[in-house]
Amino acid sequence: MNKRGALAWLLASMVAGSAWGGPVTLTFDEPGFATAASTAPAIGNFYAGGTVGGITGPSDGTTFGPGALALAPAANSAGNDGSAGVFWLQDRTVTQGTPLVVSLSVLPGFVGTFGFSWSAREAFTLSLLDINHTVLANQRFTPNAAPGAFSPWTSASLSTGSAVATGVTISGGSNALFLDNIAFNLQGTPGGTVPEPGSTALVGLGLVAAWAVGRRRRLA
Repeated sequence: MNKRGALAWLLASMVAGSAWGGPVTLTFDEPGFATAASTAPAIGNFYAGGTVGGITGPSDGTTFGPGALALAPAANSAGNDGSAGVFWLQDRTVTQGTPLVVSLSVLPGFVGTFGFSWSAREAFTLSLLDINHTVLANQRFTPNAAPGAFSPWTSASLSTGSAVATGVTISGGSNALFLDNIAFNLQGTPGGTVPEPGSTALVGLGLVAAWAVGRRRRLA
């Protein structure tokens, strides 16, 4: 490979390395998920290549904190939305009305829209956070249903704007919240780092300048 070809390859690699990892949707449809709340396993790092019920999950860079349990459609008491749901549960003895806080982390992060479907019997708040735990967006969701009943499944979304979010927290909805089809644009490679646009541009300009100087010397 000549110098010009090497330079072109390196620049292309830099651009590809700084691009988004692409769209991700967590469907919770895996066969290892439980069909009863009493036996539901913690999701944990399943979507970061971990294992639940003997099934290894995809490497989507997402890890759930304690309280996020995986249920199959048959165990979804909120009604079947066409796929599986996530049963957010603080512990197996929690009762309705007890505060609940569940978190998930996405590394190296996501940018733009964070979409999901939800059904609940209590109000809850969902927040998007950056790596410094600064709130980028948050919204309170109140179910439209009779007291004690689950609301119809509803689609919702929040946006990070141009900032990179690395975490999500859900507060409220104890023992009474299902989420499904969580979708976002993963940035970079799971477990990797996201190059800062400024540093990437500076390196690229430096390479272009070096190529131009070399070319000028050859023509002199």
